Amino acid sequence: MNSLSQFYTEDIFSKLLVDYLEVAAPSTVLDLGVGQGSLIRAAYDRWGTTTDFVGVDIDKSNVKSITQNYPFIKVHHANGLKMDIEKSLYLPKKTVDIAVCNPPYQFIKDKDAYAQLLFETGLYDCLNLKKITSDIIFLAQNMKLLREGGELGIILPDSIMTGKDFLAFRASILSAYRINALIELPSGIFSKTEAKTHILYLRKNGSENPNIPMLISGIDGKCSNQIEVDLGSLEDRMDYSFHKYNLSVPRGRASIREYNISVFRGNLTHKDLQNKKDSFLHSTTFKNGDILSFKTTRKYNKYVMAEPGDVIIVRVGRGCVGKAAFINEGRVPVSDCIYVLKGDSVINKRVFHFLVSEEGKAWVRANSHGVCSKVLSKSDIENIPVI
Repeated sequence: MNSLSQFYTEDIFSKLLVDYLEVAAPSTVLDLGVGQGSLIRAAYDRWGTTTDFVGVDIDKSNVKSITQNYPFIKVHHANGLKMDIEKSLYLPKKTVDIAVCNPPYQFIKDKDAYAQLLFETGLYDCLNLKKITSDIIFLAQNMKLLREGGELGIILPDSIMTGKDFLAFRASILSAYRINALIELPSGIFSKTEAKTHILYLRKNGSENPNIPMLISGIDGKCSNQIEVDLGSLEDRMDYSFHKYNLSVPRGRASIREYNISVFRGNLTHKDLQNKKDSFLHSTTFKNGDILSFKTTRKYNKYVMAEPGDVIIVRVGRGCVGKAAFINEGRVPVSDCIYVLKGDSVINKRVFHFLVSEEGKAWVRANSHGVCSKVLSKSDIENIPVI
């Protein structure tokens, strides 16, 4: 990643993205953030000289390099976030056959500036999001430029595809466009980031596809284990790992929500807890599978406490999300990195044994999400099955 929030696509994954596009003989291929040209070069390798290739980049050095090394690309120095980007490209709206895109990732400060674009492209519900990222705007820009029946292959981060904060984005996509396929990519395939990403294939105004092919790619750029997922199940999450896990488990399992197990998040920071003399629980203070006892019985009325019969679960972190322990004795305050499950101690103990089992670890891997540091949301936790 550089100062312009750019990630460059490895060649094997560029080829993968292009290979799954369905338009057979495009007249125009567009890349709104061409970078070092990996995606559009993969498109050239597939479609060759019968196609016009148009690239855009905000970085002058990239524009110069593409111009010198790949003369078949008509590259423009412009900002892909510019509202009237079509004027910079001399491309009328609704004329592009295929768009490929690995957009920059940054937060948009003034989302209202893009209200017209989001309304025009059927993504107006995204204005209800707490925050909008450049990925969403680049997707909208591409859809504005695509012809009817045109196709977009775009690389998006895990947070947008799985996070609760972006549910309105996924709902908008499902209502406005046809999803052709989804591919989950390995973590760490882009330089200097461990983020997991996904390829989303959209067709503009195509007929609805009720069963969506989902695939997962290895580090070699080859896909395996295709599954088909009902279109209606994608609003909650659009990642292969989650749906693959749920297809593999027996149906009809009750969740902790149905057993009236309450979930509370700690309300003290790690720093707050370090200033206290009593024991405390944080993501780093216990091991997965621990059964914990404490001498103190003091109860802080203002703080979330772990008490006998409770299960604690790490909600966020690198390599520790989903770590669980059972409270056997005593009371102890918990940090805001931890959820506390309160309810029937017998049910809680069953939940605890599930979480520390191999099946439970697989559940955590399938349900945690995020770009770098993984997260389990409260609603994720409420869906833990009782085995």
